[in-house]
Amino acid sequence: MARQPLLARRGLAAVIVVGAVLATAALGVRYARTRTPGRLDRRLDEEIQRRVAGHSHLLVRLIGIADPGSIIVICALLFALFLLMNRSRLAVLAVLGPALAGGLVELVLKPLFDRHLGSALSFPSGHTAATASLALVVIIAMIGPSRLPWPFVFRWLTAVAATASVAVIAIALVGGGYHYATDTMGGLLVAIACVLSVALSIDAMAGQPGNHRAAHSKAMPNQATRPEDAVLPRVRA
Repeated sequence: MARQPLLARRGLAAVIVVGAVLATAALGVRYARTRTPGRLDRRLDEEIQRRVAGHSHLLVRLIGIADPGSIIVICALLFALFLLMNRSRLAVLAVLGPALAGGLVELVLKPLFDRHLGSALSFPSGHTAATASLALVVIIAMIGPSRLPWPFVFRWLTAVAATASVAVIAIALVGGGYHYATDTMGGLLVAIACVLSVALSIDAMAGQPGNHRAAHSKAMPNQATRPEDAVLPRVRA
C-alpha cells in the first residue's frame, strides 16, 4: 500500500488543475486593481455578515487556526504521521502542497492582481488557500489509493470534517470583513491547483506500482542464460 499512487485518475486530476488555473485567472483579471466589492461579493458578503453578526470573538479564533504559524505546525504533524504510517508520498505532499499554495498566493498572485480590501491585498485569500490545501491533503490521505489503514467510517468522517473546515474558515473571513467572498473562492482554486499539481508530480517521479517489480525482473538472469541451460560439450566415446 505504501507504494500506491496519491491519485487514482491522473487524467481527471490534470483537467481539474487546468480548470482551477483558468478560473483563478478569470477571477483575478475581473477584480484586478479594484478596491470595492463586486456584484457577487455584495450579495454574499452582506448575507454572511448579517448571519454571523455578534460573533466577532469566535470569528477571530477560527481565523487564527489558519494563521501561518498554525498551518506550519499542522503540516509538521501530518508529515510525521504519514512517515510513521509508511506513506512517504503523503508526507511529501503534506509539506509541498500547502507551501506551494501559500508562496504562490503571497509572493505572486496578490501583487499581480493588486486587489485591495482597505489597505491590504486581498485576492486570493491566503488563509483560505492554506486551509483548503491541508484539507485536500487530508482528503487524499483518507480516501485516495494511498489511504491510511483506518476504519472506513472514520476515514470518511475525517474527510467530511476537512471539507467543512474550508467553508468555516471562508465564512469567518468574509463575516469578519477580512476578505471578499470572491477572494475565498480564489484561495480555494489556488489550493486545488497546487495540491493536485504536486500530487501528480510526486506520482510521476515515484512511478506507478509495479515499476519496482519490473525493474527487479530485468535484473534477474534469464532462464535461457543460466549455466545449467548451456549446451554441454560432447564427450567422445
